This record gives sequence, structure tokens and C-alpha cells, in this order.
Amino acid sequence: MPRPNELFDRIFFHSVTTNGLIRIRLTDWIEVWNMGNRQIPATTVTIENDYNMIISFTNTLLNVGFKTNLNQATFESGSLGKRDFAVPALLPNQYKVVPASTTPNPRSLAWQLSQTGWYAAKPIIDNWRLWPSSNDETANMRFKAYYGSTLIQESKGGRWPRYLSDSQKLNIQPVKPNQYIFNNPIGFASQDGSSATSAKPWHSGGDPRAQLFLSGALRSQNYTNKYASPGGRNWESANLSEFPESEVHPGKFWGDAGHAVNEDRGGLPSSASDDPDNPSFETTAQTNNFVMVRNDTGVMTNICELGNIYDPMQWSDQDSSPSPGQPGLWLNLSLNAVPDTRFGGRNTLRIGRAEHPRFTNNGLRASQLLDLFTATTNYYPYPTSTNSDTALIGIVKSVPPGWREESRVRTTPAARARSTLVPAVFRLIRPATLMAPLS
Repeated sequence: MPRPNELFDRIFFHSVTTNGLIRIRLTDWIEVWNMGNRQIPATTVTIENDYNMIISFTNTLLNVGFKTNLNQATFESGSLGKRDFAVPALLPNQYKVVPASTTPNPRSLAWQLSQTGWYAAKPIIDNWRLWPSSNDETANMRFKAYYGSTLIQESKGGRWPRYLSDSQKLNIQPVKPNQYIFNNPIGFASQDGSSATSAKPWHSGGDPRAQLFLSGALRSQNYTNKYASPGGRNWESANLSEFPESEVHPGKFWGDAGHAVNEDRGGLPSSASDDPDNPSFETTAQTNNFVMVRNDTGVMTNICELGNIYDPMQWSDQDSSPSPGQPGLWLNLSLNAVPDTRFGGRNTLRIGRAEHPRFTNNGLRASQLLDLFTATTNYYPYPTSTNSDTALIGIVKSVPPGWREESRVRTTPAARARSTLVPAVFRLIRPATLMAPLS
């Protein structure tokens, strides 16, 4: 499935009517990422966002104003609730920004001014300003993502919008700023504290699969000034030299090391009027740099394919992190690792390769799941004794690396009396520690 990788929401201050209606336009996009090694056919992702955020309207001529919740507006067109996003076919490791396919997009929202004197003349109307004030900054907003009816992501700790300073107030006049976009990279960092701009981001590597599990508030960042990167890999260009962990880089910050090249970095918008789905931001898919192996054939060819299953791995471990002060960017969980729900992802079950040191004890190894599963479509368990010449090919192929033949014995007196070419029986012995293929 395509995984939402960035959220984009534009607020456009549209007008104040002579009847006292303040109108804004709300437009939404998502960036999706095909993390796997196979092409994904065209499909649909659904986003639900409650838009629980406080915004302020101020009239600078009359020195009056009011605060309101964005989700308390009258929807002149559209509504709150779930929004579908039609996603085209995606190549392996391809990123794509798509607008909401649920109409209308943008939606029109309105508030009625309570006093006629607040819209009595054009000079008064022209001096209304809109902005989400930093004084009202919260992470109360929530979002959820669905693939069909299946929940695939959510912001358990909330979602920070991008609040503005007084100097950034939006104006309905075209000669001044009249719009802005708040942007959230998904599965990337939790923003702890009382402010989205001052609190420290706790980086989790940028695996969007982890967003179903992360407990922290979804981080917000500037859309412009080289922070957002629609159309490709998230990399926060403006922070890169001082904070290398600001780049989603599987080659540096993932437990399952992958590849990253400059050619797959997303674009850099310079204005809030730049649509995030602008084709100039879109990168060429680096199809060999996928970070997930997907088997959609319905058949496992080897029991060790269990090692391709995603593991949330919600742990903190500064000892294994390449970034000071970022314990969520561990590469190989050490013995000092501790559970932490702010972090997760970037890892699959350690089957067919070395286990994390934290789980090398009996009963903790992922490889011990092999005792519970079979790799045949007919659900044959590994038998105590198997005829190596007549066994189902599925059983033979699914024998994990590291298992060995204990003995070959004749099965009957008649068989023992015949030639040495008769079928023989072997017994499969699982090693005491099965962590990697034998070489």
C-alpha cells in the first residue's frame, strides 16, 4: 500500500463580505511513498483530520477581534470528516504528492461577524487579518489515515500546525500575505513540549509505518525556507548542516540500513503559493533503493520470509545512535536499550540475520517464531521424519538455513534389502541458535 509520508494543508484568507461573512479556503494534499520493491497499482488512501486548532481574526483599524476553532466554521462547501486521495500507480521507492479527490478541494469555510460596525465600510473590511497566533499554540489536532477500512496511521499525541507571529498575519489584500501552508512529515519526529517551534524534536528516523504506533505529537515544520520537501525524500535542507538527523536517511539512521541519494530528495518550495504537487518538485524514482520487501503472491517460498515482516521496535538506545541526544535513532539495540513509545520503525524481524544484542536470550529471539509457522500452502507442519526423495517440494524449499539432516535410515526391512537408491528418511534438527544463514 502507499504510505502517507507528508501532510500539507493550506489556509487561504479569501474575503470579508459586505454582509459580514469572513471566508477562508482550506486545501489539502498528502505525499505518499511506495516503500516496497514492487509497483503499487492505482488506489485510494483516506485521511481524517479534525482540524482542532485555534485561529484569530483581528481588525487593525478598529482594534477588535475574536478567536475561534477552525473546526467550528460553517462549511459553505465540503465538510469535516474523511477525505479520499486518489493515488496513481507507483514504482518501487516512488514518492507522489496528490490533492484530495473528495470534492470540493478547496473547501469554503465562513464565520459571521457578530457586530455590523465590524464590516460597515470597505476600509474596515480591508483591515481584517487572520493568523493562528503562537499564543494559542497546541497539538490538539488529530489525524488518521486509512487504507480501505484499515487504520494505517494516526497521531496519538496530536498534530502540531504551524503557528505564526504577529508580523505574519494574513491579509485579504493581494499585495500582502494571504495564505500559508502547515506541513507535517510523518513517522519522522515527535515534538515534545508546549511549542512546536521551541520544543526539541525526538527523531524516529522517518519510517511512515511507525506512525500507527508513535505516542508523541506529530512534528510541524515550515513549508518554505528549505524545510518542507514535497515530491521526494524528506530532508530539511535548512537544518542539514547543523542537525544531520533532520534528513530521513535509511543509510545512516535506520536499523535496517538502506540507500539514499541526493537525486531522491524532495523539492524546496519558496512560497506558500507554491502547490506541493507542483511537478517541478517531483523526483525520479530510484527504484533500486526500496526499503521494504513485499511478497504479494500469496505464497511463501521460504519460512525465513518472516524476516521481511515489519517490527515496530519502540525502543530508546543512545548507546547505538549515531546522533547525540537522539536515542530513537538506534542502529542495533544494545543491552542498555529501554522501551519508549516515542520511537519506532526502520526494522523488520531479525530472522535469517544477526539478532539485536538486546534480544539474544532464549525466548526473545525473533527467529524462534519459526517454531510457530509453516511455509506450505497445505499447512503441513515440519514432520518429525521426512522422506527427502518424496517430500512435497514446498517442504523441502521451506527448510530454513541452519537446519541439518540428522540421519538417513531405511524405512522397512524390504527397503533395506533393495538397492541403495531407495528413498531414505532424514530428521530435521533445528539449531539451538538460529540467527543467520550458515555460510
